[in-house]
Amino acid sequence: MSLTSGPASQFTRFIWPRPGNASKPGRCDVAALVPARATNALNSGGGDGGKGDIHTVPRDDGWANEKEGADRASSLHDTKEQAVGAGRQQAKREGVEHLIHKKDGTIGERNTYKRDPHPPKG
Repeated sequence: MSLTSGPASQFTRFIWPRPGNASKPGRCDVAALVPARATNALNSGGGDGGKGDIHTVPRDDGWANEKEGADRASSLHDTKEQAVGAGRQQAKREGVEHLIHKKDGTIGERNTYKRDPHPPKG
């Protein structure tokens, strides 16, 4: 999943797993732009109580932390460093993922503060 910047920021790129290959998360058949609010229902399943992940995103007036599915930003900051720190604290407190976007809107870093259903091997 990745968010874009600009007018398309209200959309999320969501990739569906190929039927029969749900155990292979890297495989996909279809990718589409889906309204960001709609992906909250798709991504939040799995016992996290429907909580959305926290995205640290650039804005014209600085940086913001936005919770998936929320209408407004959780917090606004002058610098990326301030926003990342606040977003990390919020994600840890809520037990969700923290996605840190680059200036161009693409995801640069992703940190999980919940039980990972697909932990790295090794």
